[in-house]
Amino acid sequence: MGVGAAFLAAEPTSFGVAAGFAAGSLAAELLFVGYVAAKGWLSAGSGPPAEPLLPVLRPYAATEVLSQAALWLDVVVLGALAPPVVVGLYGIARGLTRVLDLVRQASSHGYLPSASAAFARGEGDRIASLHVSTRRFAFALVWPILAVCLLAPAPLLGLLFGPAYEAAAPALRLLALASFLSSFFDYLDLVLVAERRPGDVLRAGVVSIAALVALLAALVPPWGGEGAALALLGSSLLRGLLLHRFVFRSRSFRPFLPAVAGPALLAAASLGVGATALRVLRPAPLEALLLAATTGGAAAAIALFSFLRKREGGAKTLPGAGADVGSSPP
Repeated sequence: MGVGAAFLAAEPTSFGVAAGFAAGSLAAELLFVGYVAAKGWLSAGSGPPAEPLLPVLRPYAATEVLSQAALWLDVVVLGALAPPVVVGLYGIARGLTRVLDLVRQASSHGYLPSASAAFARGEGDRIASLHVSTRRFAFALVWPILAVCLLAPAPLLGLLFGPAYEAAAPALRLLALASFLSSFFDYLDLVLVAERRPGDVLRAGVVSIAALVALLAALVPPWGGEGAALALLGSSLLRGLLLHRFVFRSRSFRPFLPAVAGPALLAAASLGVGATALRVLRPAPLEALLLAATTGGAAAAIALFSFLRKREGGAKTLPGAGADVGSSPP
């Protein structure tokens, strides 16, 4: 809303857009605080806390600082090492995939409460069902757009921003690939948080940020925006692999396997069909977009159908456990 107001008020400038973004972000945070206060979640508890609050919050606060740094570090380093035109093109591509990452993360808003409740009740074996259903739902939400970014990035950028921005297509394709591959490790950090192991999440974040800095320094000078996208891909995969190791040191991965195999197979089939059709038909840009969106949408529809069927079946077989199988979602 703030950025929209900056554009509508007068001729937009970089300062006006930045000020609008800051105002919109602050307003959103204040609305969130108001919502929490209205729910009564800021009121004092009935008894003294079981343990001091600030020491408990430190790993969570440090993890959030690292997460915010990871959101902007690639653009900052690129700005220091690459020409402005490269930064601008990369920023357009990064903005598109960042929106998709936010959508994917927002789809898990029921994951942490459900996982925490399951661990508190001693029902940790239900986490696998929760994880698989959430991953299917998240894949269904973002894959149609990710498929377009992978199959037809240049027509998409040309349609949204004009032909001059089609040069950002290689960076957009790499960033979309990074978003998709790192999604295989989504929500593993929430499993660790639900198990009261925030230190493991923090360790993975520290290693990931260090790797991102090193990769950016090595890859941006020779390859510009594409190098920044490759650095982001490498660091996100490293973080995911570390989280995977922490989560599955003491549990079997087999029940969680459909969360990886299902989206991977659907995505591979979608990309294979789409790439073949684009190569054979050689359609015009708009037709290429529609074709890529159609193949991605078909894969997403299959994932969504599987999610809904699993949710309905879980609600029937596990009375009273609907929230763990798939509530909103899952």
